[in-house]
Amino acid sequence: TYSDPEAKFNKNKQEDFNDKFSPTISINEAKKLNKKGIIKGKVVDDNEVAEFYINDRLIALDEDGNFKHEFFIPQNGINLSLVAYDITGKKTESKIFYGC
Repeated sequence: TYSDPEAKFNKNKQEDFNDKFSPTISINEAKKLNKKGIIKGKVVDDNEVAEFYINDRLIALDEDGNFKHEFFIPQNGINLSLVAYDITGKKTESKIFYGC
């Protein structure tokens, strides 16, 4: 599990950074290879993305905000929860279901 990054940020920072928007999560590719799932995408923000998680696991982003994540797909499928936080604590969440 992860700690709530919103608790780390001072709400006044939203004004300091002139933060108008929450992060945006885009999925560029989502595919299945037998029981292996692969998801590729990008996370962007009007200021800076602080953290990005898939199912509570911290996922590394490259300098442009791109990510790639591989995972096992069980027989009954899997729900993926994608969560991004920006440096002021704003949060975006997306959910995806992968079935076999």
